[in-house]
Amino acid sequence: MHDVKGEEYPGVVLVLPERLRADDVTERTVVDDREGGHNTEARRVLYVAGSRAQQLLICAIHRKHIGRIEAMLDNTGVPYTKA
Repeated sequence: MHDVKGEEYPGVVLVLPERLRADDVTERTVVDDREGGHNTEARRVLYVAGSRAQQLLICAIHRKHIGRIEAMLDNTGVPYTKA
C-alpha cells in the first residue's frame, strides 16, 4: 500500500475479509482502531488505500463486518450505496 501513496486511480477496490489481522500487542483490528479513534499504522494504511480512488471506491466487506462499517459511514456522513 505504501507504494501507491500519492498516486490516484479511477477506481479502487478495498477488501475487508472475514479474518482481519490483529495487532500483536494491542490485539485490535483495523476496524477496532477506526472505531476507537486509535492512530495506528493499520488505520493509516486503510486510509491510504481508500483515498487513492478518484471516481469510484468499492468496498468488498465480509458480512461479519458490514454492520460496523455501515455504522462508521453513517456516523461520519459518508454517502454509500449497498449492493
